[in-house]
Amino acid sequence: MSVEPGSREQLWETQFGAVDSEISKMASLCGIDILDRAQLKRALDNDASVCTHDNALAFEKLHTLLKAHYLLRSRAADRIGEAEAQEAIERAVAALMQKFAAVGKG
Repeated sequence: MSVEPGSREQLWETQFGAVDSEISKMASLCGIDILDRAQLKRALDNDASVCTHDNALAFEKLHTLLKAHYLLRSRAADRIGEAEAQEAIERAVAALMQKFAAVGKG
């Protein structure tokens, strides 16, 4: 589903994209598999033992960004509805996956 440029949904999607892009970068620096929800949950719970790379600064930022993602999701759900918030997240994640796939081919 595409959204109207400048719409509230597009604004939330952009915000999720920015936060999730940084989450991906910090997870990579920490050696955490971004696609493994259990690993992300451990990072959200501030369990640095999940990291395969020792990078305390990146882990601290990852932990903060994960909390920010959930706060942002809660605010989006309050403002545009639960379903629309989830769709905005899914579009942002799909865009990131496309970006990473393109980088991997290049």
